[in-house]
Amino acid sequence: MSEFCLKVLFGQRVRTLREERGLTQAQLAERIAVTEQYVGMIERGLSSPSFGVIQKLCLALGVNPADLFRPSSKVCLKYLLSQPEDGDTPHMLRRLAASVGYWERSFRSGHLFLSRPIQRMFGYADMPEPIDREMLLERIHPDDRGLVRQWVPKLLAGKGPINSLFRFSSRQDPDVEPWPRMALALADLETDPAGKPLAACGALIEITELFTETVGGEPSLEA
Repeated sequence: MSEFCLKVLFGQRVRTLREERGLTQAQLAERIAVTEQYVGMIERGLSSPSFGVIQKLCLALGVNPADLFRPSSKVCLKYLLSQPEDGDTPHMLRRLAASVGYWERSFRSGHLFLSRPIQRMFGYADMPEPIDREMLLERIHPDDRGLVRQWVPKLLAGKGPINSLFRFSSRQDPDVEPWPRMALALADLETDPAGKPLAACGALIEITELFTETVGGEPSLEA
């Protein structure tokens, strides 16, 4: 990845985090003791902040340094849907097609349906009994489980649709790094004609390869 692309990615992430916290550029500038113009230059990828400024950004935005380099789900979607110069099929979707799955949780029965690609992603392809939510959560990074648990409550509260990144593993082995993979989740509500929620449903897309290409290194979100 070029230095310019890294600066643009960093700037986009700072802007996303700032907007999520309801801060203006002027308010963020005041918190990190720089000018509003400088914050704008960071967000447009026109300036490289010092380690001191990065530390102040982390404190002001309530994140660790790694989060400032993690691509937002919007960036991932844009990259996933980008077009190659010599074809009509989105090249990343074509490469990752085997790692795209559908899921649905019925509010009437409580049943959780996971398509075969998702079962394979989480290492449950050969599981004879139905896979429930807790079994799925066992394969999700402990720091990301709370986020995943909030999908349905947020959807029911009208805060959807949801797109979110989380770390997961296809196995639990204390001798092997257990969280080497990354997924992008898309979630929304299915409703009846009267607007009554029937199910939460969506897609999971493994983006480990994308994350590594975009950020570099292992898909860890730790500082």
